[in-house]
Amino acid sequence: MPILEMRLEATTRGNVVWPVPPALLPGLPETLDRGGLRLERKSEFHLTVLGSDDARRLFAGEAARFARWLEAWRRLDPHVELRDELWLLRLPIGRERIAHSLAVACDAPALAAARHLLSAWTDIELAAAPAHITLFTAGDPRGIAVPDEAALRERRVETGTWHSFGLFASRSA
Repeated sequence: MPILEMRLEATTRGNVVWPVPPALLPGLPETLDRGGLRLERKSEFHLTVLGSDDARRLFAGEAARFARWLEAWRRLDPHVELRDELWLLRLPIGRERIAHSLAVACDAPALAAARHLLSAWTDIELAAAPAHITLFTAGDPRGIAVPDEAALRERRVETGTWHSFGLFASRSA
């Protein structure tokens, strides 16, 4: 089970993400065709730790809280394991576009621990976020947000394995 650097980044959407080096996901093709749908490999990979709404609620005007949380983050378990479970996600965008993503489920103890820590410090309940890395997209290169289990159930149209999606064998990130 490889170790990721305990570094967080903010995205243009305002999400707080844990970068995953592309070298830890070797062998992904540039494109993936699935039932007439052509998905493009993402150019960057990450696990979303906090969505923009949660980040705003927790840290707006709270620079000291954010600094304290970052310090705690650096001490969490840096291991991430890719599971042999992939999700094809679908989300309508307006009336005319539909976004699709293919993501791999992960075991990432730091993700749940970081969210739990923030909930305990702030008394703001954070839903459990399904740990995943988006590998391919169509319709929106940023991917599809999966902030909680309800969103996963709503947006997931297919569950499969690395093999069933025609990709390499399961591996750790």
